[in-house]
Amino acid sequence: LLVKALPNFGGLTIRQLLSALQVVMAIGHALDEQFRSIPEFEHPRHLANAYAPHLTRQDLLRSLATSNIPRHQRERVLGLFTFDGDKQIDPWLHPLVPSGDGFTLLVSAASSPNPIRFIEHWMQQGGLSLDERGRLFENYVAHEVDEAFKNCRFSALCRRSNAGIKFKPLIRQP
Repeated sequence: LLVKALPNFGGLTIRQLLSALQVVMAIGHALDEQFRSIPEFEHPRHLANAYAPHLTRQDLLRSLATSNIPRHQRERVLGLFTFDGDKQIDPWLHPLVPSGDGFTLLVSAASSPNPIRFIEHWMQQGGLSLDERGRLFENYVAHEVDEAFKNCRFSALCRRSNAGIKFKPLIRQP
């Protein structure tokens, strides 16, 4: 599932997007630490500049070079992290706000994201059928179990069943 191409995102994968998220998080953490070192008595404008810093497009693209995002996909990734002001868009999933020749980074959103929410969002927006998750997860678990059995000293006594399982509630609903 992590390496399945997302059709609406030009073939990017969840794994690649998580790598980009790590870059954004690292920038957010570094800026958050910088913010915490500002004395409380400083002018509010200094705090705003520190906690909503401006980053150039080029600097962000260079930072993404440390991820596993191919060069030709880095602009697309910036777009996926960009908040466009639409009320329906969650700024916590889009911590870059267009500003002048670059972006203002929402440091709070960048330094403490919820990766599960990002993954769910990318899967849905990226065109991966959410129904596929169950089958893909089952295939992944089956592969992991098969690999574990290969190294298990009891492997001669164990086997994985391919039969489906149906769960029935113990308490009948009225």
